[in-house]
Formats: sequence, structure tokens, C-alpha cells
Amino acid sequence: MTSDILPGSVDGGPYAGPRPFATRDAHRFFGRSPSVAWVAKAWQERKLTILSGSSGVGKTSLIQAGVLPQLSAGRFDILPMGRVFDGLAFPVAALPDHNPYTFALLRAWRPTEPPTRLAGLTVSDFLRRRKSRTDWYGNPVATLAAIDQFEQLFQGTIGTAEQRDAFVAELAEALDAHHEFHLLISVRDEHLPDVVSYSRLMHDAVTDRFRLQPFTPEAALDAVRGPVTGSGRFFAEGVPEEIVRELRAGPAGTVYDTVEPALLQAACFHSWRALPGDHGAITTEDLAVNRALAEFVGEAVLETAHEHSVPAEGLLSWLRSTFGGGGSTVEERSGQVAGLSAVVVRALQSRHVLKAEWRSGARHYRLQHERLAGPLRSATVPSPEAPTAEDSLRAAEYVLFEGDLGRAHAHAESVMSSPGEIRLQGQAASLLGNIAYAQGRLAEAETHYRKAAVCFEVVQDNVAVGWLFAVIGRVLAMRRDWKPALDAFEAALKRCPDDPQVRTELGRTLWLLGRPRAALSMLNDVLDRTGDHTEALRVRGQVLADLGQARDALRDLDRVPDRPWHQRSPAIRAARAVALAGVGSFDAAREESSQAVEDEPANGPVLLYAAEVASLTGDGRSAQELVRRALAADQPELPPHQRERALLVQRLPER
Repeated sequence: MTSDILPGSVDGGPYAGPRPFATRDAHRFFGRSPSVAWVAKAWQERKLTILSGSSGVGKTSLIQAGVLPQLSAGRFDILPMGRVFDGLAFPVAALPDHNPYTFALLRAWRPTEPPTRLAGLTVSDFLRRRKSRTDWYGNPVATLAAIDQFEQLFQGTIGTAEQRDAFVAELAEALDAHHEFHLLISVRDEHLPDVVSYSRLMHDAVTDRFRLQPFTPEAALDAVRGPVTGSGRFFAEGVPEEIVRELRAGPAGTVYDTVEPALLQAACFHSWRALPGDHGAITTEDLAVNRALAEFVGEAVLETAHEHSVPAEGLLSWLRSTFGGGGSTVEERSGQVAGLSAVVVRALQSRHVLKAEWRSGARHYRLQHERLAGPLRSATVPSPEAPTAEDSLRAAEYVLFEGDLGRAHAHAESVMSSPGEIRLQGQAASLLGNIAYAQGRLAEAETHYRKAAVCFEVVQDNVAVGWLFAVIGRVLAMRRDWKPALDAFEAALKRCPDDPQVRTELGRTLWLLGRPRAALSMLNDVLDRTGDHTEALRVRGQVLADLGQARDALRDLDRVPDRPWHQRSPAIRAARAVALAGVGSFDAAREESSQAVEDEPANGPVLLYAAEVASLTGDGRSAQELVRRALAADQPELPPHQRERALLVQRLPER
């Protein structure tokens, strides 16, 4: 239930409050002029700029409302703000093998591009395919790209360590290969060592780093005063100074040297919200900084409690007992922080109640600032309002990112019962389908995807319906329901006639139904249009190997990139082994075939290909044993047309 108050709204007035400043908020973003100038200059001049800082210090706001508005779109090719995580409601089973971090980033950089065209691309692939921008004189201009919240690369469960490493390698490759590409990375302090550990990415000659600090008292005054200009209200003399003084006031007369931006926004946002509607001058009598900060804590606790299905009062009590003294620091151990799940604690960090630091090989948490200790003790949990469907869908995606499938399922189901929210219901149904698909419950996944398709049909989003029929087709194909799968892909093609992935999946299904010529026609069309669609090359190579066209099969299979997130599967290696045997490369064929069988000893197609390799290389006894195993295999079993071929091999005499 993260707040998303629009500029000039009655609730938050001119202050952003708990959300970052957006680019549209540049006119009310104050207090960061030197930092904006430094980051903007480094981004233009260095290949890689790393912006670090604690959670809540304002890194996202600095880029969106400070740096980006300073840059001229005419002088630079500026990509939209990137992320390594962008939600989990897209029907992922419709996509070819891909790196989820790269996919999220490219979707952010090109939001209007069909996702199926982006899956499988590397960062360099994407940059090569973009039309380069030039200046008035025809010279290429710098491409400025930013990735916000880079710490998400090291959190959550959406990808593997191998995919994370491959993604960072892609960024390094793009920086090396594309002279005009300049990258800005924003990351929390505790994950800065993780970024720096990638030596290939970090080059002292081309990398600059900037740590964003809390406000100085003077900058804090600017951040208080500036947004009010033009709002119809004004501060009485000395009021901004009093707000800053209150935010700097510690226990026993202590005065802090700096002001936390997150607390300044919380105090101003909640104080403004409490002003009477007809108020003009804001006086010291209107100030209630402690009360505003207590409201901030209470609302953050309520939102976190809803998100993670924990009692709000109990969560507030845990905060008080653990951090009520202000200076307490607690270590995370085995996924727990003082008896509470670290996932819940990270949510409080994201809402700027807590912050984290890395010390002695472990993550430690403390209050966002000691100034919160007093408001924490007086905070109360506000009366809960029914979460909106959008709140619940966002919560479902967040807890799914953290690996909590049960809570994600519960949040998504609550969206499905929200009347009138048809599009959000479609997204929730798709997310439920993804959960079931990931757990191997294919019939349940199909049911959810069909519900999602109905929702998007109602809102007349034909493209979304097409993708959902494509994923339904894939699920049916995995269940060996070939004819219904073909029907689903044909329905997808009607709605997405130019989508190469939909056409590729239809070609694959035609092949598995024993119609290789029709499959080749479809796959040839995809490759004629795209030139190098990876999945189409993989499938066409297998079809050609099946047809005995060994040289053509090798041509396609050897063009498939051998990338960390989709290294050649055993089925592809086995098909390639048949093609190698077909051109007389018997030793290579035996080696590739043996490795494929070792990797997937119960895979029907792999075993059949291995049997054919054995037959072609004169080892009839092994061919008979392998084909017997292929006919009995179930992970997966042989499709109909390959079963017929297996029976033919079985009838060959041993020799």
C-alpha cells in the first residue's frame, strides 16, 4: 500500500512524502544542487558512474527530479530509468529462455516493445538494434542509461547467481563494445561492495563513484522552503528553521549535524496533510514534527503488516522493543532479525523506518535515524482501510520477489475478488498462473491463464490475450495435449500475427504433431523477418536434424548463442549429435550424444537422438538399448512423430 500522491494533491501538498520524487516533480525538488551537478557531469563524462547511499537518502529522487531534468534530450540519447526487477505478472511461460535481470532492464528501456521480442537479447544486442542518435553534424551522441535500485540484483529469488553474474558481464561487455554508452548505477550502501567485487565491470579509468549524504542544515532549509512556492500557502517567519531544528534535535540536548531526507519528507508531508483546508500562513502552532513522524511510522507498519500478513500491533511492538532506544543495532542471522523474518525487516527498510549496513560479514539493521526513537515510542497503528486491488497486486509481486509463494497467492486471490478491477484481475490471474507453473502444477496454471485471457478480452487488450493463449499453448504442449496446444497457438497468432515467439511456438507444435514441412514454413518466415531469432534457430535446427538435413541443421544449431542462461540443452546437443553423425563427424557425435544422455537420462527425445547416433556410427547394440529406453522415457516422453521413428530404429537389425 505504498503511497503514490500526485503533485499538488490535498494529502501531501508539494511534498513527495513516502514515495520518490518523479521527473514531473523537478519544480519542487530542492536542496541537492551540488550533488545534481556532480552526478550529471560524471554521467556524461565517465563510462560508468556509481551513485551510492543509504536507503531513504534520496538516490532515486536525485536522478529522476534532479539529474534527468538537467540534461537536454537534444544533446543526449537518454533511455528511461531502468530496473533489474519490474513485476512478476507477465505470463513468463510465453517467453523463450532468458535472463530475468536483462529482461526487466530491457522492458524498462523499451516499454512499448513486445516482451517476447526482448527476451533472450543481451544488453549489447539491444544497443546494436537501436537506431543510434546523432547531433546536427551527424556525429553520434552519448547514450545515457541509468539502473536504479541495483541492490535488487543481490536480493530476492527471481534469478540465479549464474544469471546475476551473466547480467553484470553483459553490462561490462556493453560498456566495452559501445563507445557512446554511459551507465549510471544507483545502489544502497550495504550492496556497494557487491558491485565493486565485479572487477570486469569496474575500471578505475572510466568509473566514478559518488556517495549521496543526508542534507546539511542549509540544504534541508531549501528542501522545506522551496516546494511551498506557488502552492497558495507560505511559511511564517522562522517556521522552516524550526522544522529543521526539530529534525536535528536528539536526546538530552544533542543536535545532529545532518537531516535525513526521508524524515524531512515524512515530517513535511504529514504536517501539511494535517493543515486546515483554508490555511494560508503556516505558523509554529501548525508544527507537529513528532506527531508527523509517528504517523509516518504507524502507516509504514500498517502497510508492511498487510503486505506480509503479520499482526500490525505485534510488528509495532517488535520495533519498539528492538529499536526503541534509538541507537540499537541488530544483526541478521539465518534469515531472522531479533526473531522476525528478515523479509519483513527489509520491507521496513524499503519504507525508510530502518536502514541496513554491512559489517563483519553480516547485515545489521538500525533505525533510519535516532531521531525516530521518540516518534516510534508514541506511534500507533492507524485504523486499517481495505487495501485497493492495486495495493494487493503490488504486495503479491513484492512477496513473490522475496520467494513467499503462499502470501503472493493470497494477495493475488484478493485481487481476483475485487469488483470492477478487470485489468488488475487479469494481471493477478496471470501471476497465479506463474506461481502454479513454477511449481509444476500445469493444469492449475492453465486454468489461471485462461481466466487472465478472459479478463484481457473484456478490456480489449488483444496483445495480452495473444500472449496468454501462447502460454496456454506451451502448457498444453508440456502436458502432451498436442491438438489443443496447436489450437491455442493459432488463437495467439490471430491476435499477435507479427510476434516472432508466437510464430516460433506454433512452428514447434506443428513439428511435434508430425508436420515438419508446415513447421519449416513457419520457422523460415520468422527467420526471414528477424534474421537471428534464437529460439527459431534452435527449433528449425532440430526439425532439420529430424529430416536428415544434417548440414543445414548444423548451420542453425551452431548459430545459437551459447549463453549462461540458455546453454545448449541436452535435447539441442543430442539433435546436433545426429547432425554431426550425418556429416561423418562420428567422434564428435558420440561425445555430444553421450554428454546429453548423461545430463538427462530419462528424456525421450534425447535418448532417441542418441540411438540414431549409435545406429549411424555402427553400434547397433547400443542403438537398440537406447531406443528401448526412449520408448519408456517420460521426462518428457516422445512426441507422436518421434515415437514412430523410434519404432523404425527398433526394427533395425543389430550389427
